[in-house]
Amino acid sequence: MCPELEALSLRWFILLGCSLPVTHSRTVAVKPFQNLRELTLRPRVGRLVHRDACELLLSHCQNIRHIELFCGGGLNDSLALLLCKRNGFPKLRSLRLRHGHALSADGLQSFLSKAFQPRNSGTRGKFNS
Repeated sequence: MCPELEALSLRWFILLGCSLPVTHSRTVAVKPFQNLRELTLRPRVGRLVHRDACELLLSHCQNIRHIELFCGGGLNDSLALLLCKRNGFPKLRSLRLRHGHALSADGLQSFLSKAFQPRNSGTRGKFNS
């Protein structure tokens, strides 16, 4: 599922189903969205980005540098911990959570625990809420 995709911007959308077939994850060595660098999710008015969508898009994107998530009600503490274990976001430079999410301060800290580490160039990432 889109292993070479580098940028994805979904605006004014509704996701109707966000699961991979069980056999897909076991038989394919290429992870979905593994080369994704930029992700923007902005659902239609009155809608949320649900947990399954966040999990599908963020579990394997090892190269993600920028995440912008509007109305991310599905991004909660338990998912943040799971994503940190699966991915860690080692290259994340920018995170924008707009118009709501379900992360506590501890959940946000676990989500970002491996991200925003000092780089060799001395730059750091930024967080905008």
